Amino acid sequence: MNMINGSKSETGGRDLADALMARGLLTADAARLVRREAERLPGGSLLRAIEHMGLVDEADLVSVLAAESGLAAWPGHPVPSDSAGLSAEALVTAGAVPLGVERGELLLAMIDPDDLTAAETIRRRLGHAGQLRRMVIGRTAFARLIGRLHRNDPMIDAMIAAAAGSGTAPGLTIAAEHMPEDPFRDRPPADAEESAVTRLADMLIAAAVRAGASDLHLDPAPGHLGIRLRIDGVLTPFRLLDAAIASGLVTRFKVLAGLDAVVTLRPQDGRITRKIDGLAVEIRIATHPTVHGEAVVLRLLDADRRLRQLDGLGLTSRIVEGLRHIARRPDGIVVVAGPTGSGKSTTLRALTGLIDRRRLAVATLEDPVEYPLDGIRQTDLSRLPELSFADGIRSLMRQDPDVLLIGEMRDETTAAMAYRAAVTGHRVYTTLHAGDALGTIDRLRDLGLAPRRLAGVLAAILVQRLVRRLCPDCAPGPGIAGRGCPACGFTGFRGRIPIAELLIPDDAFDDLLAGDAARPHLAAHLSRCGHHSLLADAREVERRGLSTRDEIEAVVGPLDRP
Repeated sequence: MNMINGSKSETGGRDLADALMARGLLTADAARLVRREAERLPGGSLLRAIEHMGLVDEADLVSVLAAESGLAAWPGHPVPSDSAGLSAEALVTAGAVPLGVERGELLLAMIDPDDLTAAETIRRRLGHAGQLRRMVIGRTAFARLIGRLHRNDPMIDAMIAAAAGSGTAPGLTIAAEHMPEDPFRDRPPADAEESAVTRLADMLIAAAVRAGASDLHLDPAPGHLGIRLRIDGVLTPFRLLDAAIASGLVTRFKVLAGLDAVVTLRPQDGRITRKIDGLAVEIRIATHPTVHGEAVVLRLLDADRRLRQLDGLGLTSRIVEGLRHIARRPDGIVVVAGPTGSGKSTTLRALTGLIDRRRLAVATLEDPVEYPLDGIRQTDLSRLPELSFADGIRSLMRQDPDVLLIGEMRDETTAAMAYRAAVTGHRVYTTLHAGDALGTIDRLRDLGLAPRRLAGVLAAILVQRLVRRLCPDCAPGPGIAGRGCPACGFTGFRGRIPIAELLIPDDAFDDLLAGDAARPHLAAHLSRCGHHSLLADAREVERRGLSTRDEIEAVVGPLDRP
């Protein structure tokens, strides 16, 4: 069969769009748009058109592809320890990853299971003479698998050496020169050899994404440029470059972001989008002058732009059920609080996933919009300098919304407008910088929302932190960090888990708020009710052995305090 490129299956008589319609995942109107979009693509790929338009959830798409192809979906294992010498670029070009050999069969995880040419190419490159067994993998899972296999790309060291020499790198051009034209790439494949510095900049971004970094730091120092990656919230040294390369690399990043390459004595910021292993990555670039040259930080926004499920954030079942209960409330303010980098925006996006976006109108005000959300009207205030949060809320209230998502409650005017929206029957989700649940109420008071005004309006407060999780592949035991392995980049930790506190005011708590009760009275009530505090959750994470005590205390403070 060949259902992906638009032709009909000889047995089923339907293509991918038909299959999705049969499961109720695509309307007839949407199917027509998809087929029209596919006509623009090489090979008429319906799969690429559907991915580009974002009309079907990736998990549903994989399920349909597997069922219609008569193949299994990749369940998350086996995970190869290496890619048998195949470069990341070669695997991305093929859209396939070899998983190993089972009973004489070469297992391949494939984005497009109909691409038999790619499957045969991988088999020939590996010298495998036996049969193939294909499995279907989603594009996001595929990119993560590539990242796991290619965390430390040896080509980077070769490119650094080339850049430090003649400035060119013979033979080290983009490996995707012979790929078919793909309109969803951020730029076409290279036709000729690139400069080593240009290629090095691209490879550093790719390496950071594959390592799971949130930030890439270029730190100027006397005689060299330090490169560090922030992985799981911790800065890790990555490479040291000769100062001769530094200015060229910094200039390249500035050019990519559309900044003024000549200006070096004042900060600048911009953004770019790059394709890394088939996924678009939004990158914010900020420069800052220092005594040794310009420092550059690249913020890498998560390549997984799907709406995260609440169940997948690592929150306890008690908190998840509490949030599901709150999501059924038609009005009120829900505040997600915590310091910078604590995952507030990710949790806020997951909360919007509980909203029936077909029946309800959802609008956001963000500065900036970091992740596109399907079925939601998003406003990027960073691109609208004349529009403030408060004015944006006032305008959106005339757009008949059911739910408002306000990126951050920053000032008294914004807080007043959010409160006004909540008391007039709207649901308001927002974030705030605060230490714990009662500290959030104190911050709201600072913003002009006295506790008595919050009674009956404050639906919930979720406060969270993120702590590094022990690597499941190399941890010798609960609460003990291992020496590290390739899966965790030899750090002993892989990923982060939340430590959280959820406060859902009961009637008695609302009565205390209505009476402008002081913080000690509110704390006493929570204690009597057995409220599970942030500190209690941190102790639970330690008891379960999910992280080390040192890691936990670095995030929440001493665990033995009252």
